[in-house]
Amino acid sequence: MTQNSQKESQFGGANGGLTNFLLALPRLSAIGVFVFIVLITVIGAIAIDRNETAKHEALMRDVSNALVADLERRVSNHLAFLGAGAALFSVVDEVDEAVFSSFVSSLPRAQDPVGSQGVGWARVVGQETSSAMKVPVTFLEPPGEGNQRSLGFDLYSEPARREAITIAAETGKPSTSGKLQLVNRPKDKGSGFLILVPVYNLPADQVTRLDKRARSLKGFVFTPFNAPQALDEALESTAYKDLSVRLYYGDARPENLLAFHEGDQEAGNSILERVLVANKKMTISVASAPRPVISILALETLLLGLAVATLLASLIHFVTERAILNEASREQMEQQNSIRSSLTRELNHRAKNTLANVLSIISLTRRRSTDLDQFADALDGRVRALSATHDLLTRSEWSTTPLRDILETELSSLIEAREGAVRLSGPDTLLAPNDALSLGLAVHELATNAARFGALSVPEGQLSVSWHLDGDGIAIVEWRELGGPPVPQERTEGFGTNLIEKIVAHEFKSPVDLQFLPEGVVCVLHVPVRERVDFAIRQKPSISRL
Repeated sequence: MTQNSQKESQFGGANGGLTNFLLALPRLSAIGVFVFIVLITVIGAIAIDRNETAKHEALMRDVSNALVADLERRVSNHLAFLGAGAALFSVVDEVDEAVFSSFVSSLPRAQDPVGSQGVGWARVVGQETSSAMKVPVTFLEPPGEGNQRSLGFDLYSEPARREAITIAAETGKPSTSGKLQLVNRPKDKGSGFLILVPVYNLPADQVTRLDKRARSLKGFVFTPFNAPQALDEALESTAYKDLSVRLYYGDARPENLLAFHEGDQEAGNSILERVLVANKKMTISVASAPRPVISILALETLLLGLAVATLLASLIHFVTERAILNEASREQMEQQNSIRSSLTRELNHRAKNTLANVLSIISLTRRRSTDLDQFADALDGRVRALSATHDLLTRSEWSTTPLRDILETELSSLIEAREGAVRLSGPDTLLAPNDALSLGLAVHELATNAARFGALSVPEGQLSVSWHLDGDGIAIVEWRELGGPPVPQERTEGFGTNLIEKIVAHEFKSPVDLQFLPEGVVCVLHVPVRERVDFAIRQKPSISRL
């Protein structure tokens, strides 16, 4: 084997292996790959969406924690200021304007809690009985129109403030009021709460008993908080103003809402954080905009996965179909080569048979001829008969040929010349090619004899050719001449007789019954009616869709 041949063999082997692999793939492999990639993509998209949700919730948690820490830090700072004021006011005989102003001026303004409306002093009046007790606002700094309106307001007259005053007086600790309407603010912007620290006439270590606290209660240092303002200013320190935030006193219920901040979009998912303000529980709710069913990144991942799955499945389908088509083309080429070889062998065989028939006709005709003209005429007629049958077979593509067509072709000149003298009768019967040739030669010899010496040589003569099928796949053809000259009983055998009784009988594999009766020639032929598969060289290939 040459080097090029080795390369071609190796290359063909590699391609053959790939082709065999592709042919081994099932037709559903492309669908399987598509489903697998889509499944992986969906799982990835779900994971991405969950991660996006977790990140979003973490962001909301960070914002809420920042707000809680900011509120706790600022309230703690202010509680320290109030505690310092309570310690100062407990040691002076009278908290007058000078003492109060001196205290307020000492406070670091830069550290004032966000939302605080200032620092105030409320002196207790008539504490002998709870019904006669009053806690009017005595001082409130910084001065301003709103704070001036609060002076003289009795804190004990309102339930939320009264509850905080009672708790602070009994515990001796700072107390926070519930949700209330600030006196110094409009109703739509005045929701808030108070932080109060009790002040006693006695030192702190001497007011441990409840009755002593009640008798020695001097007043309260307090600060009012504007909740909406506190929330808005606290959010100024964050970069997430598009979030919706709500501040509740106690649990997150609509009636407990102190303040709210609406984001740029409608509120969606929310988280809650608890915060303690002077031992009172408050709740901060942080809500983001409603999230889509699936995040943008997850949706993009899903679409990309679908595109990749479709592309890959299409590629696998295309390559597999190409491999199947190539294999079908190869098989078709092999089939065509096989058919071509069979046709070549068959053509060679038939050419040899035809030449053998012609040589036999020439040899037998020469033996029976007395001169050249007789030889030429006889030979011409027999070759023409052979040619006419060949034409029929060519038109039928060497397939089956109707028996009636063979008779009409060989008897056409007699039928035209003697209208009504020739009768053909029988069912539709198809003959194989070789049987058609043999029958054509036999009919030619019988017709030639009938036209020269038999029934068709006189005007009143008649020829009847009939056939029928028996149960063994045989067409029985009967040739019968009537009304012609008497047939001589003593006669020599001619070429036609030998051809019919020997050559034709050999081809049909059955004897020919040829009788020269006085009233006319009678010939009975047994022609086999064969199945197509017994003689077909090829079938027209049927093309099926792959």
